[in-house]
Amino acid sequence: MEIATKTSLVRWVLALWFMAMAAGCSVNHAPQATTTEQPNTTQVMVMIYFGMAEHDGTPISQQRWLEFEKHELARHFEGFTLFDAKGYYQGQAEVSKVVLIIINKSQLETVKNIADSYRQQFNQHSVMVTVFNLQQWHFIKGD
Repeated sequence: MEIATKTSLVRWVLALWFMAMAAGCSVNHAPQATTTEQPNTTQVMVMIYFGMAEHDGTPISQQRWLEFEKHELARHFEGFTLFDAKGYYQGQAEVSKVVLIIINKSQLETVKNIADSYRQQFNQHSVMVTVFNLQQWHFIKGD
């Protein structure tokens, strides 16, 4: 995939993510929420792009994906967000899963190992991983 196409895909996915987050906002007359702010020195936001077809075009079943999700992703990460997506690779449309996680930089090797495991297990040409430095992140909690 060309760099310009990857950049466009990342921008598109991030734009959708921000719109989804904004759509979830609503006016609430509940008591003032408190913010748990984590100044960031070691966390990064990682997005992993999993193609849902093997290299020969054979679709990856929902059951096989859920097994991978349970045994690889959920086992290694305390929390993550999962998106269904449609991407393009080498000029061909492909159904994909995008996983967004905020992790400590020390866990990047685990991410690479999971991506490589998926690549081998599901006969993928490659699995794209993007890493973004974060300035800070918050959990907004009620009283």
